[in-house]
Amino acid sequence: ATAAAAAALFPSAESPGGFPANVSNEAEAEEEVTDFSKEAKEDLVIEERYLPPNRRAAKRRHFRLHPKGVGVVCVKKEGIKAGTYVQDYLGELYTPWRWYERQDAIKKREPGKALPDFFNITLERPKDDDAGIDTLFVEAAHRCTFASRLSHSCAPNCQTVVLAHGGRLTIAQYTTRDIAFGEELSWNYSCVTESEKEYRAAICLCSSTRCKGAFLDYAGSSSFTAVMSTKHDFCDRNALLIRACAERVTDVDRKRLAAAGIKSAALSMAADVKAEQERSSERPSDDAGRDDVSEDAKSTPSPPPSALSGSSECPEWLVKWASLTLEYIETEKVLLPDALMEKPLDGITYDRFFAEATAAGVFATRLTNLVVTLDKIKYVLRQPGQCRLPFLRPLSDAEIVDHLWLGSNGIFRRAIDAMNGSGSGPNALGAKGSEARNVLARLKALRDGGGVDFPGFSQSSPFADGVSPATPNEARAGLRLVSQMIRTCGNDHVALADCLLLYAETERWVTPAPYVGFTSPPVKLTPLPKDAEYDAEKAFRKTAASAAEEEMSREDTSEAFPTDVTRVVSDTNGGHAKEKHDDGNTETDVNEDASGEKKNDAIDRINPKEPPRGKSLVKLAKRYRGDLENVMRKKYQQHFCWGQLVSWFKQTIYDPSASLSADRRGTMSLPDPESAYSKPGSYQKNERKVLLTHLEKNCDRSWPTTWRWSFRNPAKVYGSPFIDDAILVSRGEERRVPELVRRMREM
Repeated sequence: ATAAAAAALFPSAESPGGFPANVSNEAEAEEEVTDFSKEAKEDLVIEERYLPPNRRAAKRRHFRLHPKGVGVVCVKKEGIKAGTYVQDYLGELYTPWRWYERQDAIKKREPGKALPDFFNITLERPKDDDAGIDTLFVEAAHRCTFASRLSHSCAPNCQTVVLAHGGRLTIAQYTTRDIAFGEELSWNYSCVTESEKEYRAAICLCSSTRCKGAFLDYAGSSSFTAVMSTKHDFCDRNALLIRACAERVTDVDRKRLAAAGIKSAALSMAADVKAEQERSSERPSDDAGRDDVSEDAKSTPSPPPSALSGSSECPEWLVKWASLTLEYIETEKVLLPDALMEKPLDGITYDRFFAEATAAGVFATRLTNLVVTLDKIKYVLRQPGQCRLPFLRPLSDAEIVDHLWLGSNGIFRRAIDAMNGSGSGPNALGAKGSEARNVLARLKALRDGGGVDFPGFSQSSPFADGVSPATPNEARAGLRLVSQMIRTCGNDHVALADCLLLYAETERWVTPAPYVGFTSPPVKLTPLPKDAEYDAEKAFRKTAASAAEEEMSREDTSEAFPTDVTRVVSDTNGGHAKEKHDDGNTETDVNEDASGEKKNDAIDRINPKEPPRGKSLVKLAKRYRGDLENVMRKKYQQHFCWGQLVSWFKQTIYDPSASLSADRRGTMSLPDPESAYSKPGSYQKNERKVLLTHLEKNCDRSWPTTWRWSFRNPAKVYGSPFIDDAILVSRGEERRVPELVRRMREM
């Protein structure tokens, strides 16, 4: 939705200067400006080439701030006083899920770009609002005011604030101190990036004595990881998700969420149909069909209004997850100052005031990420026919017994088959009558329903009579017995014994619910004028040189484009066309001009003396070349929700589920019994010591791929003693893994 249309959703207040924040264009604003606003039009100057012709003022002068580029300065002789209203920060509005789809599309369109264009800002509903916190992204690259063109400074003289009046919200800029004639207006972007590459490229040129060297903060810095690395690792985050899928929402959860501002705006499913109807009915009619309104912004569903009565709440498991994650965020805020002051981090020595201020900033960022993640998950849940069950469903008692014992993929059954194969060496089982062969025979008898006779084993147990376990506790006891029996067979079988013991010591098992993947509508991108001109000029020079070499006599340079390359032409309205590929296939989109006649954007006559304007050659990475509309769609994988929920503090990962398989190795997935015999050699003397040290010190980290273990999991069942430990810790209980490792060392 455009800034004007979004007034129905986040309506804005009249600014103190009299400039209504919900105006749809500058022409409307000109009719309502006050005396100060008329003077400000002369006092604040911007680079004009970003503005369409109908918005350029004849009296404005443009200038360039070297080496930073475009900016805004004060030309009023007496300067500007502190507390003066500057401008509203207007632009196109996007819900979080759609905003990050756009960022993914931009990365595909411009794969080599070091830094994105920083014209966006978040519009956040205040926590004290009846509906609580909510977040929208304001894209000020196209429809905007000059507020988005102020440069960053580490010692700014302006700041943005969210104003509310009569249920309407807007972002306004004010001066924070007196600004002298000729001084640049600036503000602190306060932007956090998850990309170290972006962070290193974001060199700050503000020249302030307080300059921190970069106009971005890095989410991987110590201020963001000092507590998270020890209190909220991969196991901890999965533990919270498992708890959320198994526990009920309590009054404590409700109070915690409400106190932080997580209310109906963030927790309501808000059916898209209803929201779209409300948005359509309240959009100003003069916006319909406008060329300067992004087509993608028009098609993006907006969140519902403040009054959310009648819209259903998120599934209970998602509300519970939000509460448990918020509990960690609040704990981090308390622990972070002391962690920052403990020793210098990233070359910075923190005092109490600086550490607490940093912790408050991290807390605000975490809270925004929590709301954004909820928005993404709700989008997945709203898909037609989508499952809404708890994502990680706890196994029933019968399913646990089946998984551990004699199910089609039962661990006990697979262990017998693995030992029978003895892949570690031709003599692993020894000669006929060896201890290993005798143990294997007993295990086969137990599998086939016979009794078991083993020293130290209680004859009153069901296993003595060959009865299969009926409860999870019996199944776990059976695996401990089997592990003990196999351990007597020699060093070649100790790996399998350890593997089975880890399964026996696991209390909770879960499996993903049957969620389905889908593909979202395509994103339509409009290049900035400066980008269109630069790209077109670069393409023109290359094409003109090629044309001159091949056919000097031709005036029609449209034929000078090579026919063995793919070229995509975009106009400033987001149109695109695909020209001939090297396989000879031609696919061209056509648009209608003002007369209603078909117009082919791909055929563009070029004056050889002047590069084209308003056209942009969109270069795609090789892996994305093909149908542009399909490339601009986002594919949500089946386990997107899982990946996003356990990496809720990151938003720019295209497919957060892609790393789950690697992260689960040895943390949430236990090794398969077959891999115990995958490598010849003495596991007992070398590998086992390394494994036990890892379990003692780094059980939250995935197991290295260089170890013998593999993690084939055909049943898609997940659990481990380490996840159990993380659940215990989240409840304030004692860990059990240290005792398990101690017992394993004594075996």
